[in-house]
Amino acid sequence: AVDGTVLLRNDGILPLKDIDVISVFGRVQNDYIYVGYGSGGDVNAPYKISLIDGLRANKNITVNENLAAVYENWCKENPVDDGFWGHWPMCYEEMPVSNALAAEAAQESDTAIVVIGRAAGEDRENKLEKGSYYLTDEEHAMLDAVTLSFKKVILLLNCGSIMDMCAINAYGDRISAILYVWQSGMESGNSIADVLSGDVSP
Repeated sequence: AVDGTVLLRNDGILPLKDIDVISVFGRVQNDYIYVGYGSGGDVNAPYKISLIDGLRANKNITVNENLAAVYENWCKENPVDDGFWGHWPMCYEEMPVSNALAAEAAQESDTAIVVIGRAAGEDRENKLEKGSYYLTDEEHAMLDAVTLSFKKVILLLNCGSIMDMCAINAYGDRISAILYVWQSGMESGNSIADVLSGDVSP
């Protein structure tokens, strides 16, 4: 999982050192996309470490638990619909992030992680559509709100294929670091935390 992680940008924010609290945005912090849909992903893993749980378990990272609770409650009220064979979702509905919510989180931490997810699977190739190759409106709004309130933003791409990077690059230095973390299996959360904290190098 660590060896597959690709560091696309880093202005010096990584590895995370001496940072008190991190605010995590994006529903796939809980509903992580561990593997693709279909035969390759239809497996019975003995356990799965989500992003938020991996961050919590790392001794060098402290999570903004107030924001995490907002996401956990929203995800419970808006569960993922996995569809059916060959008609799986390309992405999951994202929780709306207002400027007010981002600003409130920024009162508790100066660093944010934004995670964006894309599914993959048999008979489910990327399409030139929002929510597949392109960002959705909600993902744009999330990035807008977070980069407005936070000076330090780390973007994680939990994807099974490529995405359009033009819209992401348009944020320029408002995004401090970008990592393609792919769909790295049941140890996903731990592997990402190890990379972010500098325990291992991507």
